[in-house]
Amino acid sequence: MNARTGILSAVGVATLIIIIGATFYALQRAHTSTATTAAPQPSTTSNIPAAALAAFIPRTPPQGWKEYDNATYDFSLFYPDDLSLTDHDEPDDEHTAVFDDPAGNYGFQIFVAPYAGTQITQDRFLLDDPSGVMQDPTDVTVDGVRGTIFFSSNAIMGDTRELWFIRGGYLYEVTTYKPLDTWLADIMKTWQFTD
Repeated sequence: MNARTGILSAVGVATLIIIIGATFYALQRAHTSTATTAAPQPSTTSNIPAAALAAFIPRTPPQGWKEYDNATYDFSLFYPDDLSLTDHDEPDDEHTAVFDDPAGNYGFQIFVAPYAGTQITQDRFLLDDPSGVMQDPTDVTVDGVRGTIFFSSNAIMGDTRELWFIRGGYLYEVTTYKPLDTWLADIMKTWQFTD
């Protein structure tokens, strides 16, 4: 090997090293640039509110369920897809959503009404539940909001299981038949406020 061939070989190797280094540098810069400009991904261990997470993580109902999303009152939940849904806008900014088995064997309803208080008064309770029955009241939370679940009764449904809570100037009342207590609990685990 003469000196000229050796120099050309050294120049070729040096050029190859420079090309590989430049390529690696360019790829590294592109990856860093993309990583810093991409939308932030929420951490599942952070304290980001559920509503903020909803903007990043779309909800997918489990097999055999549908999503009910109420933009007016800022909540959604999953419910069994064999239930029919009827929404009723009522006077005074009140709303009722009825989820019912077409055969009439089971279902539940959500009643929403404006409410300025932070506690449910006896007068308000009697207005919405004239029976006055509140058996075994238990504190629960619904997507971070404190509520009360209890047994009651009414002339239309008979013995009921009810869950009431207040959020954002509204009173939410969820009602089902007493034997469907556990069934309703599974549905309420999917409740999410969306604002």
